[in-house]
Amino acid sequence: MEAFFIYLMKSAGILIIFFLAYKLFLQKETFFNLNRHFLLGGILASLVLPLVVFTSYIYVEPTVSFDNSLLMNVPLELVEKESVEQSAPFDWLTLLIKIYLIGVVAFMLHFIIQLLSLYRLIRSGKLTKSKGFNMIEVSENISPFSFFNYIIYNSNSYSVKDLKIILNHEKAHGRQLHSLDILITQLFATLLWVNPIVWLYKKDIQQNLEFLADKSAVSKLPSKKNYQHTLLKVSVAPYCTSITNNFYNSLIKKRIVMLNQSTSKTRNLWKYTLILPALALFLMSFNTETVEIVKESEPVIPASYEFFYSAQSSNSALPIFENSMPTLGNTEGIVQRNFGPASFVEIIVKITKDTTKEELDKIRLDMKEKGVEIKFSDIDYNSDGEITSIRIKYNDKDSENSGVYHVKGDDDDPIETILIQTKENGGFSIGNANRDKIHVIRMKEHEERMHEREHKMKERNERIKHEHEVRLEEHKERMEEHKAQMEDRKARMKEEHEVRIIELKERHEKMKGEHEERINEHKQLREEHRAKMMEEREERRMKRKDKDSNRFVYVVRNTGKSNGKPLYVVDGDIVKEEIIVTLDKDKIESMNVLKGDSAIEVYGDEGKDGVIKIVTKGSGENHFTEHNLTALTVKINKASTKEIFNKYVKVLAKDNIDLKFSKIRRDKNGNITRIKIDLDDNKGNKTSSTYNTAPEAIPEIIIGKKNSKLTITRGY
Repeated sequence: MEAFFIYLMKSAGILIIFFLAYKLFLQKETFFNLNRHFLLGGILASLVLPLVVFTSYIYVEPTVSFDNSLLMNVPLELVEKESVEQSAPFDWLTLLIKIYLIGVVAFMLHFIIQLLSLYRLIRSGKLTKSKGFNMIEVSENISPFSFFNYIIYNSNSYSVKDLKIILNHEKAHGRQLHSLDILITQLFATLLWVNPIVWLYKKDIQQNLEFLADKSAVSKLPSKKNYQHTLLKVSVAPYCTSITNNFYNSLIKKRIVMLNQSTSKTRNLWKYTLILPALALFLMSFNTETVEIVKESEPVIPASYEFFYSAQSSNSALPIFENSMPTLGNTEGIVQRNFGPASFVEIIVKITKDTTKEELDKIRLDMKEKGVEIKFSDIDYNSDGEITSIRIKYNDKDSENSGVYHVKGDDDDPIETILIQTKENGGFSIGNANRDKIHVIRMKEHEERMHEREHKMKERNERIKHEHEVRLEEHKERMEEHKAQMEDRKARMKEEHEVRIIELKERHEKMKGEHEERINEHKQLREEHRAKMMEEREERRMKRKDKDSNRFVYVVRNTGKSNGKPLYVVDGDIVKEEIIVTLDKDKIESMNVLKGDSAIEVYGDEGKDGVIKIVTKGSGENHFTEHNLTALTVKINKASTKEIFNKYVKVLAKDNIDLKFSKIRRDKNGNITRIKIDLDDNKGNKTSSTYNTAPEAIPEIIIGKKNSKLTITRGY
C-alpha cells in the first residue's frame, strides 16, 4: 500500500504541473477547444505517467561483502521474551488506508445519488424531441441544464427571448459532448479525492466548457449584448447538479469578459509546448530506476561461518563483530574456554544503521523463502542517512513464533546492529548484536557452496549484460529502420506534393480558360440581345404611327448632357420602354419627371438619365410629392459605392424605414459578390435578404416599401 501512496503523490505532482501551466499561460487565451483537450490530457497523464519507469544501467566494481544467507543463529530466549512483551505501536498506515477508502465510497455514493436524481427528474418531465435533442420541460424551479442530448428547463421561469438564448447555449453543450468531460472529471475527483488540486482542476474544466458553449451560442445571435443581458438576468441560480452542464454559472463576470476577449493570435500556440520540459524533468527526477551491473572480476569465495557461544554468556548468545566482519578463531581453543561442547547456530540477517531500503526488501524476500514473514515499518533516518528507528513485525510459520521488535535510538543516534536468527531446532529470534560475546570459527565445508553462489552471480551478471546488449542492438536496428521509413516517406510526400502542384496549376489554367470563355459568351449574348431589342423597338416605333391615337406617346428631349434613356416607373414598378408605348393615355392619372440629383438620390446610377414616374387610375398610388418620392424604392447594383449606400439609408429614413447593408464582399474589380440587406419599418415589420453570387457579381436589387409592405427584390 506504500506504493499506492507514492503513486498518489506522483499523480498529484503531474496534475499540479498541468494546473499551473494552464493558470499561468493558457487560461486567458481563446483557444477554448485546445484548452479542453489540454486539461483532459492532464487527467490522463496524471493517471498513466506515474506508472512509467525509466531504467538506467551502470557498471560497478565488485566488492567483497559478508554473505547474509549463511549467518549464525543462537538461542535468544531473553530477547524473545522482550519482543513478545513489547506493545505494538499504532498502525497509522492502516488508518490512512481506511480513511481513503471511506472517502472513495462516500463520493461514489454521492455520484450515484446525483445520477438517480437526474433520472427521476427526466422521467417526471414532458418530453419533446427537437433536432436530435430531447427537450424535457419540468415544473420544478430549476436552472436549465443539459446532460448529453437531454435538455431540462422550466419555461415559466424565463421570457421567450431569454429561453431561446439559454436553450441555444445548452444545445452547444450537447453537440460538443461536454457531459462526457464532466463525468470523466467527476470520477477522477472521486478516486483521487485526497488531492486538493483535483477539485480546483475540475472547476477549471467546467469553466472552460462554459466558455466553449458561450462562444457557440453567441455566434448565432446578431448582438453579444442580448446574450450578456441574459447572463445577468439569471445570475441568481436555483437548483442545479454538478454532473450536468447548467446555463447558470457563478463565474458570470469571467464568462462576460471572455465573450468580449479578442481572439488569440496563432503565434501563442507555442505556450502549449511549455508543459513538455516540465514533464520530462519530473519523470527523470522521480520515475528513474538505476540497475547496477557488477563488472566481471576474479571469483572471491566468501567465508562461511558457524558459531559457538561462550559459556560465560548462558542467558544469551549473540555475535561480536570487529570491523564489520566476524572474528576468526581456533576451534579447540574456543571449546576449551567454553568448558563444554559447543552449540552451532546460523545467522540469517544482519541489519545495521547503514542498511538501505533495497537491502531491506531483499531481506524480506529471502526470509519469505525460508518460511518467515517479515515486515519493516516506521523507519526513520537522521541527517547522515543513518537509521534511527525501525519496527520489525515477524511471523515464523514453522515455530508459530510471532511478535514485534521495535528499536529507536536516543535523539538522532543511529540504531545498533540487529540480528535476525533461526535456531538449529527450528526456533526464531531477533536481538541486538552488540549485547554479548561470541567467538567464531571458519568452516571450510561451506566454501564450495559459496563458490557456487559466486558462479551463479557471475552468470547472472553476464546474462543481464548480454540482455542489455541485445536490447541496445534491437533498439539501434529499430532506429535505423524507422529512419529509413521516414526518409522513404519524406521522398514519397515530396513527389506527391510536386505532382499535386502540377495538377493544381493545370486545373487553374483550365478554370481560367473556361471562365474567359464564359465571359466572352456572356458578352456576345448581351450584344446579340441588345441588337435584337433595338431592332424590335425600332419596329414597334414604326408601327406606332398606325395605332390608335389614344395610345400614350412621351418624347424625351435630349438636354445634351447625356445620350442615355430615362428610367420608366409605373405605379412604383420599374418597367421597360416597350410597356410605356402600350399605355392608354386615358388611364394615366398623373406623371412626374425627375432629373439630375433628385433622380439619382432615389434610383441611384439608373436615374442619371432622368426618371419618368407614372401613376395609373385605380392603382391606389397617390400623386407624387417630395415625401412620396423619398419613400419609394431605391436600387443598387454591383458597382454601388459606400456613398450611395449611405445616401439610400438617409432617403428611406425619411419615411422611418431603417436600412442596413452588411457582410459586403467585392471581387478584384470592385464588383459586389455578396451583400446582406436588412429593412425595418419600426412598426413590427422586418425583412432581410442575403445575395451571395460569388464569383459572379450580384444582380440589380430593388429595396424599399411598396403597398405598405417592405420589399427586397431583383431588378429587371
